[in-house]
Amino acid sequence: MIPSYLPNLSSFASFCLTLKQRACPHCHGVGDLIRHGFLLGYGPGSERIQRGWRIFCSNRQKRRGCGLTHALLLVEYLYRHSVTASTLTTFLKNLQTGLSLGASWPVCPQTLECGRRIWRGLRHAQVRLRSLLCPLASPPSVADADPWKQTLDHLLGLFPSVGDFHLRMQISLL
Repeated sequence: MIPSYLPNLSSFASFCLTLKQRACPHCHGVGDLIRHGFLLGYGPGSERIQRGWRIFCSNRQKRRGCGLTHALLLVEYLYRHSVTASTLTTFLKNLQTGLSLGASWPVCPQTLECGRRIWRGLRHAQVRLRSLLCPLASPPSVADADPWKQTLDHLLGLFPSVGDFHLRMQISLL
């Protein structure tokens, strides 16, 4: 199986050594995976940074591959978001302490509207998050009746950072 998140650059180098022995996540064919370039994104200050890599199941020159690509990201980055995992962790921990949405977001470099979009995405993913977290550990007992507060306490109790969630679950939090 191909992971979706890797902890660092050196783990990608060791991952590439076994790339031909791994099965494609789409067609499950073995032997057709190749490196297919970098995933670039924007960092703080609008600078271009490498966020990960593309893995291609090659169907070129009579190979049996399906022709689809798979994104392989560093744990610090969220798939299809400019917000980093450490920024999201800070935001979630601020919310957990009881700060409002507006008061939790100014520590982050993006606008408040970005924070609201992230918040809406997390609210919509709450059912999926709870179904992922409950098999790992029972939810903590919380005096607060708000289900989102319970989900947030459960998430941050199991995973101190969003990067830890990515490494363990191999899916994006959002």
